[in-house]
Amino acid sequence: MSKGPKPKSVEERFHQKYAIDCTTNCWNWQGYLDKDGYGSLAVDSHKRLKSHRLSYELHKGKIPEGLFVIHECDNPSCVNPKHLDVGTHLDNMIDMKSKDRGRKGETIPWSKLTEEQAIDCLSGRLRQFEFAKLYGISKSTVCNLQSGKNWKHLHDNN
Repeated sequence: MSKGPKPKSVEERFHQKYAIDCTTNCWNWQGYLDKDGYGSLAVDSHKRLKSHRLSYELHKGKIPEGLFVIHECDNPSCVNPKHLDVGTHLDNMIDMKSKDRGRKGETIPWSKLTEEQAIDCLSGRLRQFEFAKLYGISKSTVCNLQSGKNWKHLHDNN
């Protein structure tokens, strides 16, 4: 009975799935990417691992329980271990906010207003209930917008 080629290890397959960007030094994942741009690799017939988490574990060691792998380069497809660190969910959110990467305004899926409409509500040309009626939203939505509780980025620019 002849034996076929030895199956490649997860580590060997991992190192065949990225291309190095000489400008950023990101190791950009060339395999499967999800809708958010994160890669993954099948480690067996029943399990896929996120490629950045796999890279961290292959190069730096086990990810402590409850921690996230955070991209210093802000490139979700990057698997360069020099660009990866671990932190809490809060660390990740603080990093995201400090780099102005979060969703805001009309990019939030449940937003009921366009940026133009929100700016109009801030103009004060109408009373809150009139804006609410005009745009089919509640008066409290207008109030939250005008007070800066929502659409904060529009207040930061004033």
